[in-house]
Parts: sequence; C-alpha cells; structure tokens
Amino acid sequence: MAAAGLISLLLLPHGGHSAAEVAGWFGLPLLLGAGSLVIARVDLAPYGRWATPLGAEAVRGAERHEALALAVHGVRAVHEPQFRAALTVRTAA
Repeated sequence: MAAAGLISLLLLPHGGHSAAEVAGWFGLPLLLGAGSLVIARVDLAPYGRWATPLGAEAVRGAERHEALALAVHGVRAVHEPQFRAALTVRTAA
C-alpha cells in the first residue's frame, strides 16, 4: 500500500490534485489500519487464551459433553460410528 502511494506520488499525473491530497488518500487508510492493529495488540496483551476461568474449565471438561467436544475437537471427538458417519458425509453442491 505504501509502495502504491509512493508510485502514485512520483510517476502518475495528479489530474489537478496536489501531492498532499494524493498522499492523504493513500496515507490516511494506512495510518488508520496500523493504528487499529496497535490498539488491538495493546488491548489483548493482559488476557490469556480464554476470556474467563469458567470458559477454560468448560473446554477442559469438553470430553464429558458431546456437543462441546464436537465444537472444540471436531468430528474426531465423536465416539459413535453412526453419528461420526453422519457428520462426515458430503453432499454435492
């Protein structure tokens, strides 16, 4: 994105727009996107993988609940052959 903005500033005709306007059209989205990533990184830093201890405990105990085990571990967590076969059947689109 930055390279496209630099090429636009240096090589392309601006069609009546100043270099500052062209730089703004490329620079502002780049600045806002980078700022969002920085905010997300700072915001997520103090948290672990799970939002609450209750959520982590539920995932550790997923083997006791078939629906939760299916959601966490996928089809390999299902022990009943008929149920597993029903989940792995693919239909033509």
